[in-house]
Amino acid sequence: MRRLTHLVTTLAFLALLVGRPPASSAQQAAQAPAQPPGAVAQAPAQSEIPGVRNFTRVDATFACGGALSADAMSSIKQAGFRSIVNLRAATEEGANVEAETKAAQDADVRYIWLPFVTASPDATKVDEFLKAVADPVNQPMLIHCASGGRVSMFWAIKRVMLDGWPVDKAMGELPDLSKNVSAPLKAFTLDYLKQHGK
Repeated sequence: MRRLTHLVTTLAFLALLVGRPPASSAQQAAQAPAQPPGAVAQAPAQSEIPGVRNFTRVDATFACGGALSADAMSSIKQAGFRSIVNLRAATEEGANVEAETKAAQDADVRYIWLPFVTASPDATKVDEFLKAVADPVNQPMLIHCASGGRVSMFWAIKRVMLDGWPVDKAMGELPDLSKNVSAPLKAFTLDYLKQHGK
């Protein structure tokens, strides 16, 4: 408490020196940065789009989620998304790539299908994903799989490879989506990053 009082007094003195009235404690708190340097990123905002499981808005340009219904396309379009990346294989239970593709076309939403099977991971799918997310034509973008686990690992790779994040920070950004990620998928993600010098 003494440090805070000293800080406020010092700031008031400096403000007088430059001819400005001192800010109140409430004004100082409002002007303070939301997070101190080096802090862990805030949890992504979760909102809801009907028909999209585990919808998580990561930032103004990207959102992640699990399975979605073809009926959700109009809501996805109304939410402002220009494209969808689907990481589900057509053979997955509940996946209906054909219906999603048609619904996306009908809603004028770009549909990018990159089937990624955890049991036989294909690094070229990650490469294609990185190209798709980097292309401004595809933004804003919704990225989905069945539950959100694959999406969380692809997103972590994007954060490291394109945004320059440290691996630890990127791997922890989407805890709700990544909590059930299998050990092989996590190992694949870390190996991909290591092979690319990260």
